[in-house]
Amino acid sequence: LALPIPLRAFRLIVGRYPKVMVLECGVGSTANLRRIAKIAPPNVAVVTTIGAAHLEVLGTIERVVREKGALVQAVDPSGLVVLGEDHDYVVQFEQMARAPVVKVAGKGVELSRNICREICRFMEVPEQIVQAGLAEFKNPEGRLNRLSFAAMTVLDDTWNANPISMKLGLDTLAEVAGSGHRRLAIL
Repeated sequence: LALPIPLRAFRLIVGRYPKVMVLECGVGSTANLRRIAKIAPPNVAVVTTIGAAHLEVLGTIERVVREKGALVQAVDPSGLVVLGEDHDYVVQFEQMARAPVVKVAGKGVELSRNICREICRFMEVPEQIVQAGLAEFKNPEGRLNRLSFAAMTVLDDTWNANPISMKLGLDTLAEVAGSGHRRLAIL
């Protein structure tokens, strides 16, 4: 079992605290987001969507909402909560939040870009810097990467499949392949 490093220990390892630190708090093999949020309460929390992921650990969608809600609840009123707007639990997360809530649209990379814009706006990062950074962004390996060959295009979406990411991959396949083109999904 990997336990989060307390911030005092982190300071001993790296010296000074960084001005900005991004921590991805995942559910993992144990439901422990509430404990992580107590150790390192976020100034900004993001919940992109809720779906049939992490059920092997949490059992039900309601427990997924409660688990991810721990991060939303941990944000101080001076912070920010960013929610993807395309799921059934947005209102529930808004009610949990003590901080201002911003809802953003999009799926996949578009959603990530919109989330990035909102967080940068909150942190007062100049718009031209945000746009320059987003212009240089490349999808991580295995996340809807398009590989072009002479007679075909392959969408590599092999990283961390779950029902939500599989639907996004299949929707993207349907969009990318024009009318009359053969589509093949290998799952």
